[in-house]
Amino acid sequence: MSEIRYVCLSDMHFGAENSLLTHLDPGAGEIDVARPSPVLVGLVQCLDHLIGGGSGQRPTLVLHGDIFELALAEANDAFMVFERFLELAFPEGQTWLFDKTILYVPGNHDHHLWELAREAQYVRYLDGRTLGERLEVLWHTTRLFTHQDPAPVESTLLNAIIRRHPHLRELSVRTIYPNLGLLSPNGRRCALVHHGHFTEYVYRLMSVLQDMIFTDHTVGNEISDWEAENFAWIDFLWSTLGGSGRVGQDIALVYDMLQSPQAVRLLTNNLARSIAGRHAGGWLGQLSLAFALRFVFNRIFAHVAVMERKVTDDVLTEDTRRVLALYLEEPLLRQIKKESGQTALPSDCLFIFGHTHKPFEAWGTFKGYPSEVALFNSGGWVVDTERPVPKQGAAAILLDSELHAVSLRLYNQAAHSQEYQVRVAGLDDPESREFLSSISGLTNPKRPPWHDFSNIVARAVAERRHALARIITRGERTARQIRY
Repeated sequence: MSEIRYVCLSDMHFGAENSLLTHLDPGAGEIDVARPSPVLVGLVQCLDHLIGGGSGQRPTLVLHGDIFELALAEANDAFMVFERFLELAFPEGQTWLFDKTILYVPGNHDHHLWELAREAQYVRYLDGRTLGERLEVLWHTTRLFTHQDPAPVESTLLNAIIRRHPHLRELSVRTIYPNLGLLSPNGRRCALVHHGHFTEYVYRLMSVLQDMIFTDHTVGNEISDWEAENFAWIDFLWSTLGGSGRVGQDIALVYDMLQSPQAVRLLTNNLARSIAGRHAGGWLGQLSLAFALRFVFNRIFAHVAVMERKVTDDVLTEDTRRVLALYLEEPLLRQIKKESGQTALPSDCLFIFGHTHKPFEAWGTFKGYPSEVALFNSGGWVVDTERPVPKQGAAAILLDSELHAVSLRLYNQAAHSQEYQVRVAGLDDPESREFLSSISGLTNPKRPPWHDFSNIVARAVAERRHALARIITRGERTARQIRY
């Protein structure tokens, strides 16, 4: 039987009120970071059922982005929810679920963890330089294949959190950004793991604007170019606002209000009237400016609404498909060839990402790759709409030692609780059938722990949806009370 070698999870959004993995008090509607959420407990139980309690090699846990919610929640809350996960997955006095090195690929909502890691990386570099020696610039990426890195980048912050638990002294987190490469022992298969934010134009907005404004600007094709030109933009808007005190809380409220057309109208009206009242003279000037601003703001909010995770009728929009192809065919392909020192790629490649909160499996044809690329999306664990979105859900992407992949579809949102069901999904790949059959044989959606987990998720999704409705109502009430 094929054994699980890697478990890939993303978009857990620890600390976020709308994350199923953050404990939410249904009565008070507030998070409780001292307790693990029922869904988090159930998730670990399901994975433990697959992995088993044997004494052999434990699979490696790969966390590929948005594990922490640093934009719409306080960082300390996110870290404490992470501790609850550690206590479940690495229990004291019992066999750990995973091996002692966690591979961490930051995303956009926890991008700041990469900034901290790369600065710590540079500090270590400085320790080895002599006075008068020319210093290199700070690196914006790590090596793709971490096993070939002579000085892997450790996550100083996350390791400090781990060290708070005496029984976890041997556990550590290694940071790889923005791409992690895994090779099968025979070198024929390659798994490429990325969070997924660089599959959307908005995360390259600085590069796009620079290209539009400065005609002599050449768009970089290296992965370091993509990150260097856009890291400050990503870090500010999606990864540090949660630490901005009341401003961060208000931004989170605005984000939730975007789910309601009525709330959006209130937001745009109030914002337009406020700016017009301060910068236009006379009632006619204020009225004209407010009208123009409302038009602009409505266009902006409409653009936000069609970002990938907000589009509910397909797993990927046409724009995202185009940027995904650009990402695989340009910077990622160049990084693979540069680091491997070879022009020929492994015969079989798979690309694992999250970010969209819509899990799926598909084949993709991309220039420069010797065969079709297997695409696996791990979805996400948040509920940010008032109505069910069947395309949204979460999966754990499982890999065996030969990098055959299976998607453990843990849930998709549904209109009725009885429709929630764990299932195993894969692609039509003859070499992966044994692994798919092995995982399917261990996953019976009508028996524990799978059936129990589905019931827990169904209740939690309904609770988060009710909580979101309360938040939007509170935001609308606040907006109506504003006077100018």
